[in-house]
Amino acid sequence: MSKAFTLLETILSIAVFALLAVTVSTILLRVLKGVQKSAAISSVRTEGAFVAEAMAKTIRYAVDVSSCPGSDPNSISFRARVEDPADTVYTCNNVDHYLAFNGARMTSTKVKVTRCTIICSGNQVTLGLTLEPAVGGTTGTEGAIYSFDTTILARNIP
Repeated sequence: MSKAFTLLETILSIAVFALLAVTVSTILLRVLKGVQKSAAISSVRTEGAFVAEAMAKTIRYAVDVSSCPGSDPNSISFRARVEDPADTVYTCNNVDHYLAFNGARMTSTKVKVTRCTIICSGNQVTLGLTLEPAVGGTTGTEGAIYSFDTTILARNIP
């Protein structure tokens, strides 16, 4: 009696190992996509929270709102402090999808602003932002969209 494997046994063992390898690689790929999506959501959320908080802080303590919305329907101009010689301006650039503070970009190139609304009513400013990763469609970042909606009470404006 021979102690060697038959051709059928060899083919079956290769098929079982191939099936096992495909299953493991599929699971690993799904885990990696989940990690990438989680990192993208975290990045978008962190940047959005920073921008929303920075805007809220300066608008909350503004002493005068000169135009809201400004000449651009997605901008606000206000005097941050009495001694400031010029207005502070927040602008949503809907062409290049970023938020600007006095002309300087506030959001990084890693995220894009897909929705930006600034609505004023008396001493209340309602800010609405939606951010997503700038490189859309990359593996794992689908659905990494985060929205921020807040109402800011300008304390120094009657």
